[in-house]
Amino acid sequence: MPREKKRHTACLVVSLAANLAVGCTNHASSVDYTYPDTLCDQAIPQELYTPLFPPGKSVEQTSSIHTLIGFCSVRVDGDIVILSQADGGTYEEQYPGMGVGEGGALADGLRVEGEFDAWVWPGSAMATTPCTVPGTLKDFTLVIDAKYPKDPEESERVLAELIQPYMQAAVARAPCEEHQEP
Repeated sequence: MPREKKRHTACLVVSLAANLAVGCTNHASSVDYTYPDTLCDQAIPQELYTPLFPPGKSVEQTSSIHTLIGFCSVRVDGDIVILSQADGGTYEEQYPGMGVGEGGALADGLRVEGEFDAWVWPGSAMATTPCTVPGTLKDFTLVIDAKYPKDPEESERVLAELIQPYMQAAVARAPCEEHQEP
C-alpha cells in the first residue's frame, strides 16, 4: 500500500474513533454521579427513587418545597428528568380541565392503594389529602412527573411504589391539623 494511502486510512480511522468517542460521551450509559440523599427534600428510601434517574455524569436538584407549597426539578446532565409540585387544594382545584401524564384524566389513572388518595400514569403520579392549616389550606396535592423509566408499565410500577411514601414524607413536614401526632 502506498505511503499516502496508509496515511489517509490512518487519518480516517483516527477521525472515526474520535467521532465515536464524542458521541459516546454525549450519551452516558452508566450512572457516574451520586444519587441525592433526598428526593425534592423528602426523606424517603433511596431505592424508591433511583429508578427515576437515567445514566449520566452529573445531577442537580433545585427545590423550593419546604413545607406544603413549592416546586422541584431534577436535572441529569442538564436535562430535566423529574418535576414535582406541591400545592394546596385538591386535584380538581389545582388542575381544572388538565390531564396528568399521558393518561390525561384522573379517571384514566391507576389508583394506588394506601393512606392517601393517589393515582399513577406512565410518567406521572399524584396524591392528595385533607390538610387543614387555619387561614391557609384545606387540602394538599403532590404531583411528580418523571421521564424515566421510559417503559410505560415500568414507569407506572416505580411511581406507584414511590407516591405513598413520597406523600407521607411531605405531609410529615407539613403543619396539617389532620396529620399531627397527639
